[in-house]
Amino acid sequence: MLSNARMLSANSILNYIKSQKITYSINTVIKYLSHLEAYAIRKLPKYSLKAKRKLEFFEKIYNEDIAFSMIRGGDKDITHNLENIIYNELIFMRYELFLYDNNGKEIDFLAIKGSKEYLIAYSVAENKAYEREIGAFASLDNTGQKCLSQMMK
Repeated sequence: MLSNARMLSANSILNYIKSQKITYSINTVIKYLSHLEAYAIRKLPKYSLKAKRKLEFFEKIYNEDIAFSMIRGGDKDITHNLENIIYNELIFMRYELFLYDNNGKEIDFLAIKGSKEYLIAYSVAENKAYEREIGAFASLDNTGQKCLSQMMK
């Protein structure tokens, strides 16, 4: 249900719960998510370049510890687990992180520390994923720092 390094929507969670014939309100779902956020997950807000602010309603979630993804059902999704590890390391290094959207093309992280900003993308060496990650950088100017972390199979 809650998978690391994926977009989160309280409404989609509520719709899933309703499909299981369980009655909850959106406020209850948000309350439970806030409890999870206190101990087990972190939310990554989407950065808005136009308003230079974060958009709270577009978020990805990451596990505080990737072992949580194994506990919840043996998820062996190496791509998202490695992205989660990069997220955790950047948080440990005290970066302020955002999901960055470049005209509909997602860049995994906008990492900010002091006056420095870095755009970071992660890709497992699959042609489709690699092209998607590189393509997100295509229309950006060369004034900022960019990093593509790639794992070879």
